[in-house]
Amino acid sequence: MNLIGNAVQAMKEIDAPVLSLSAQVDHNQVVISVADNGPGIAADHLGHIFEPFFTTKAPGSGLGLGLSISSRIMEDLGGRLQAMNQTEGGASFTITLPRSSAPEPSGSRIEQENQTHA
Repeated sequence: MNLIGNAVQAMKEIDAPVLSLSAQVDHNQVVISVADNGPGIAADHLGHIFEPFFTTKAPGSGLGLGLSISSRIMEDLGGRLQAMNQTEGGASFTITLPRSSAPEPSGSRIEQENQTHA
């Protein structure tokens, strides 16, 4: 949600804003992308946007923790969050997470939960 919110804010001055979301399974990982057609990320900011308290927003408009926390969550889940500027303009954030195994069928799970214990 943080990535979508940031993209919407980045496009507030754009006449025809476009937000693109995609998800795909690639071998043993899931790749989720959030892209916008906003102004993109300044080159000198790209290396800092995942640092705690780094923000380009006006004072009182953000703490600069959203991307740092989002990146840390992805790392804790065994994945990563990356940012880049698109060649056609705008920014793109990519989440890569390890693919988990298929969940067990819901019927067997319900049976286990309904068993009584002595």
